[in-house]
Amino acid sequence: MAEPFKNWINPGSIRGLGEQIRRVYPGFPLDAYQAAATDGLEALELKPRVAQVADALRDALPEAWPDALQVLVDALPDPMEDTEAVSSGFPLWPVLHCVEVHGLGHPAASVDALHPMTKRFSAEFAIRPYLDQHPDVAWGRVARWVTDPDVHVRRLCSEGTRPRLPWGIRLRDSVADPSRGLAVIERLVDDPEAYVRTSVANHLNDISKDHPELTVEVAGRWLAGGTEGRTWIVNRGLRTLVKQGHEGALSLLGFGAPRARLEAIGVSPDPAEIGAKVELSATVLADADQRYLVDWIVRAPRADGSLGHRVVKGKQVDVTKGQTVALTQRLSLKPVTTRVTRPGRWEVAIQVNGEVLGETAFEVVGEPA
Repeated sequence: MAEPFKNWINPGSIRGLGEQIRRVYPGFPLDAYQAAATDGLEALELKPRVAQVADALRDALPEAWPDALQVLVDALPDPMEDTEAVSSGFPLWPVLHCVEVHGLGHPAASVDALHPMTKRFSAEFAIRPYLDQHPDVAWGRVARWVTDPDVHVRRLCSEGTRPRLPWGIRLRDSVADPSRGLAVIERLVDDPEAYVRTSVANHLNDISKDHPELTVEVAGRWLAGGTEGRTWIVNRGLRTLVKQGHEGALSLLGFGAPRARLEAIGVSPDPAEIGAKVELSATVLADADQRYLVDWIVRAPRADGSLGHRVVKGKQVDVTKGQTVALTQRLSLKPVTTRVTRPGRWEVAIQVNGEVLGETAFEVVGEPA
């Protein structure tokens, strides 16, 4: 099992960060900082650990924020060598969180400091309070940085401005009106780095959750550019709308209303044990030459007795008229940290090109886990 992310913030990394700072700021109270930063650390998850170390840093730095900020910048290590090295920067997250929380009284200097910092660990969370509370300063910097030669800075311009960035504060103004962020990703859609283009796709997907028609319009315009990179971005950027069966998104991607008849649908084994795997199967008769985008809708019991809803991606299938198509999908009933697996009646539906063709139910047995 992979090591939990929270373990990147540990007594050793905390001490190392303090020693790094003391090299440029000899008056740094290393032992007092270490004691405050590690107090009760084992009981804390990742973000509370980051916050605790950031607060300990602030208490140990010069009282005047401009002086404290300069120490943090001067103590930065060498930039990341490539986009695969981002995880090595986790111990620096408290530095960026310190700027995120404590620098808002000096927005211009604090946002400027995020430029070198994001080359060591992504500043996508740290910039968001500035976009929210000091939009002219923060968005102005983003508009300049979008052509920066450094890939991490360009990615920050897209990732940091996502309306609904996971783990980040929601940018309410951008949720309501995504035009500022859209202007940014319009300039990054043809970025030479896949690292940036992936962020552009995720930003577009964020926009789709509140502005589906605008998203389809933008995606259509981008596809007209005809590049392989844009096609990849659009496919990823429309994934939420595709799962929802949005007609415009599906049509744009070449998936028209399905001309098909469901002949059979089933689940095996039934009943199934929590922790096991089941096979979903369906047989479809094609009434025309067509491309199918197959999804499986799974509805599972919640704690309150209602059924939760999630979409399991299947595959794309090219069919010809009169063809009988067998479609299968493995579904794991193994518990995961983000979802409890409960016994009871589960429902499964097969969705082709956004349209549900039919559904069935099966029993899951065992203890909730």
